[in-house]
Amino acid sequence: MTQVYDGTRPADRIATAVWRRTGGNPYALTELLAAHAGRGPEALAERPLPEHLRPPAPRPAAPPDAELTGREVEVLGCLVAGMSNKQAARALGISVRTVTVHVSNLLRKTGSASRTEAALWAVRHRVPSRPLG
Repeated sequence: MTQVYDGTRPADRIATAVWRRTGGNPYALTELLAAHAGRGPEALAERPLPEHLRPPAPRPAAPPDAELTGREVEVLGCLVAGMSNKQAARALGISVRTVTVHVSNLLRKTGSASRTEAALWAVRHRVPSRPLG
């Protein structure tokens, strides 16, 4: 920040506040500096964050007891194993489209935003994987 503000070092409280707001991410700091260009360093710590730098709203927690069908548990096991939809379909003897539907249901039921997050959910909740075949 000293490079932006004529070599003057901002107060420690401002540097700490900016660090917390950006999570120490230099790209977020650059965006924050650009959004508050022409204002003093206090603006970095006190003015509202631009929309694109605000943390996402928390998603509802995944239900710990999501009721999964037997086939969904099998598909989830494939996700944990790192399989693509095509690989899971081949392993389970079902169509790729059916796997896609099961993955979509799994994301909804576990409150996950991605296949990886669903796989992590399975590991954390110790979902037993059924042997394939």
